[in-house]
Amino acid sequence: MRNNKAFFIAIVLLALAWGKTASAQDTEPRRWTQIPTGVNFFAAGYAYTDGDIAFDPLLQIEDATFEMQSANLSYIRTFGFLGKSARVDFVLPYRAGRWEGKVGGDFVHLRRRGPGDARARFSVLLYGGPAETPQEFSKSEKSNTVIGAAIAVSMPTGQYNSGRLINLGDNRWVIRPQMGVTHSRGKWTGELTGSIFFYADNVAGPIDFLIHVWARNSDHLRDLAMTAFTAREEVSHIETELIFEHIRSAEIPSFTNMNSNPEQQ
Repeated sequence: MRNNKAFFIAIVLLALAWGKTASAQDTEPRRWTQIPTGVNFFAAGYAYTDGDIAFDPLLQIEDATFEMQSANLSYIRTFGFLGKSARVDFVLPYRAGRWEGKVGGDFVHLRRRGPGDARARFSVLLYGGPAETPQEFSKSEKSNTVIGAAIAVSMPTGQYNSGRLINLGDNRWVIRPQMGVTHSRGKWTGELTGSIFFYADNVAGPIDFLIHVWARNSDHLRDLAMTAFTAREEVSHIETELIFEHIRSAEIPSFTNMNSNPEQQ
């Protein structure tokens, strides 16, 4: 039994480390902790984030920084699923952010305030977390290692405007299968979670962002599109449209003052 347990944990850790890159995803600790069944939780949370933003040099955006404040309302319900401890989570975020920097040498700043994308998550503990009532939970021996799987869904409920480059919502469904492991040793507990992101199409249509740029000519627009946008990994498709400026003179030309000399006409 001990060898099977070590082999199972090794497979999970290998799967979590398989990706080429890793990054922080959520600010929710102890998501794989065993909880008695039939329990309801209501919670409120707050998070503050700030940092620098790096843009492509062709966009002429420099010294860009941001500040983001997020308030979350959460509801959690625990229950038994095939003899395992399971839970569903619902999160409703509200965000307020400020962005500033230099665009073409001029200082600009903007604010966004409104709802973020709501999230729902179903998780089940595959190992080390049997379904137990509060009475059973208080008497049972707890496992030092817990392994779980989940699926999380982000819904397009956040504030979004296709004419803006910066929005509080993604305006798309995002599905995230997850797998995690937590291990306790004495007073210390370590937790590791891996996710795969599946992004649906933008709810408003195939266009995610509508960006207005000024270009000297069609060659300049082509170079901008190919270098600043298409070369980025997160850009899979781009469409361009040309709008030529038309200047209308306020003076009406006179065609009646014709020169009578036929050689000069």
